[in-house]
Amino acid sequence: MGDRLAIIPISSSEQDVGVAYVVHPSSLLDAFITLFEAEWDRGIPLSIDGPVDGASGPDEETRDLLTLLASGLTDQGIARSLGWSIRTTQRRIHALMEDLGATTRFQLGMTATARGWL
Repeated sequence: MGDRLAIIPISSSEQDVGVAYVVHPSSLLDAFITLFEAEWDRGIPLSIDGPVDGASGPDEETRDLLTLLASGLTDQGIARSLGWSIRTTQRRIHALMEDLGATTRFQLGMTATARGWL
């Protein structure tokens, strides 16, 4: 293990307090490393190169929205990340689903991936 450590930011849902825990070598750090590696292994690569079929791809905001959806964030998390209201976020997701002919979020993700948007 050597000199590894973890820095865990502390934030509340209402505000970012700018404070973090520093975890030094310990069984807690081992648990964090194991959790991180397990989540990293489950992750999927996201393409930022654009569509593969030559069609025009989504604008930057839509690409950001799709990336956050693919990462598993809730509507509230997406809204907070993009600086939108929850209603705007839900409206944008619904409009994107309609544009791509998707009836579920899963289908939206699969369609966006097939188009090379993710």
